[in-house]
Amino acid sequence: MTNKIPLWIAEDVTWAMLWGLLTIGILTVAWFGTQQFRYLIAAGGIGALLIVLLIVEASIVTDKEYLVNAVYEMADHVRNNNADGIVQFVREDNKFFAERIRRNMEEYDFRSCNLIGFSETTVEPEGSNPRTANIGFSVWASGAPAGRLDLLQTAGVAVTLEFQKNDGRWTIEAYGYRPSNSPHRIEMYRE
Repeated sequence: MTNKIPLWIAEDVTWAMLWGLLTIGILTVAWFGTQQFRYLIAAGGIGALLIVLLIVEASIVTDKEYLVNAVYEMADHVRNNNADGIVQFVREDNKFFAERIRRNMEEYDFRSCNLIGFSETTVEPEGSNPRTANIGFSVWASGAPAGRLDLLQTAGVAVTLEFQKNDGRWTIEAYGYRPSNSPHRIEMYRE
């Protein structure tokens, strides 16, 4: 659906909203100065268009927005020590990743997992075969080895996830991470 609607409408309408509100302000000032009703009608028309624009923007979830939301959901699952919640984003036949995630989640007791920010998000255009996306972000997490809360530690981690769209579903194909303060590149782990 988003290939028929410009991405600036589907993802971010901030500039259109600012220009629209500025135009409404100018038309309102013109109406106060002249008392000509046409300025008020024009301001109302632009206001109605801005409302329609907001509704359209809110009703469309692009692939990029979906992936960002998926990362937030995965952070919630880490915070709640829910390995199955994270594994749902892994392709069903990728047993290696699923087991690695479960093993890592069993070894640690996480207390927090907060996203700090996104560094990169690239999504291959429609028609790419296979369709992939990379999303990089930083996370601040605290946890301890399972059963050893006396060893609670906090760390910043830079993460990159590589997704692939199969049968209309985005799944993790590779991932990599490193401490946030490390100068080394992120090494990607694949199946």
